[in-house]
Amino acid sequence: MKKLLLPLAIAAVMPATAFAMGETDTTFYGKMNVTAVNSNFESSIEGTDESGWNLNSNASRVGFKGKTELSEGLYAIYKAEVEVFVDSGISGSSSDDQTFKQRNIYVGLSGNYGTIFAGRSDSVLKLSQAKVDLFGDLQGGDIKNWMSGETRSSNVINYSTPEMAGFQFSVMSILGEDAGDRRDGLLDSYSAGLTFKHGGLYLALARDENVKSGSLEKAFLNINRFVASYSLGDLTVGGIYQQAEEGDNYDQNTFDLSNSSYDEDSYMLSASYKLGNFKLKAQYGEGEYDIQLAPVGGSVVSDKFEREAWILGVDYSLAKTTKIYTYYSNIESNDNLVSYSEEDDVFGIGMEHKF
Repeated sequence: MKKLLLPLAIAAVMPATAFAMGETDTTFYGKMNVTAVNSNFESSIEGTDESGWNLNSNASRVGFKGKTELSEGLYAIYKAEVEVFVDSGISGSSSDDQTFKQRNIYVGLSGNYGTIFAGRSDSVLKLSQAKVDLFGDLQGGDIKNWMSGETRSSNVINYSTPEMAGFQFSVMSILGEDAGDRRDGLLDSYSAGLTFKHGGLYLALARDENVKSGSLEKAFLNINRFVASYSLGDLTVGGIYQQAEEGDNYDQNTFDLSNSSYDEDSYMLSASYKLGNFKLKAQYGEGEYDIQLAPVGGSVVSDKFEREAWILGVDYSLAKTTKIYTYYSNIESNDNLVSYSEEDDVFGIGMEHKF
């Protein structure tokens, strides 16, 4: 705890002139995002319906980042970012309550031949979605509700090329260090992607190979993701399509099951329109999932379920750094194996301030 508090305290109290020496450039930054949410959950199982109000902290964070010039055109880069919990002050996990939770933390080098860093970071595949997800981090809105691959990994080594004619390529090696982890090669688990930017057009093609997913199916998966967005004046439209299947280490995270499989086809579409200080937002997503579980010596159990989500929202900008917003989401799920269905409606009113 003290090791985390010390650099944050130093960054907060040092005078601005200390960061304006030319050779070193450090920025202290943060974001506070909080929402009052009313959720209504209904399922086909009698007695499981729930509703109520909650106050959510949505990936609120503080951190510092910067670079130090080592020689002409070569910089040391660094970033240390932690999540803070505006609603309760702690993470809320009964098994591991935390005041701070690590997010992206790394150190590396950047120069004419690209950027390399090591530490903990969002995967290349996760970052490839850019800002197509209009309701990221919000309960009932984030694409992680129906798409795998929203992952932040530890023990990574990442290299990104310089941007050339709008193209940029990145590859991230994710090292397996846990006891019993069979990923002992440099590229046994990796995330890679190619992006293209030109005017209002953004395209990305990304792949996770044997990466432990941070959303939906939290197992080792192979994922292919295609992202596209286009901005024309005040209108922006975008979409994501992805396919996912079990990775080489899939069984390692599924209760020691053998001959198991996972197949996912999912997509999302989004659109936003600026109208003065208002931004109107809409998003739709859908996924189909086939899962096969085969316990050693047991019978194969196959399941197929579907999930559909739509979200509407409005942002109102109070300043460049501050907005208030409201949104409504509906997520429906249907499981064919047990003839089970559920529906979750979420209404939220919130505020976000960046500094």
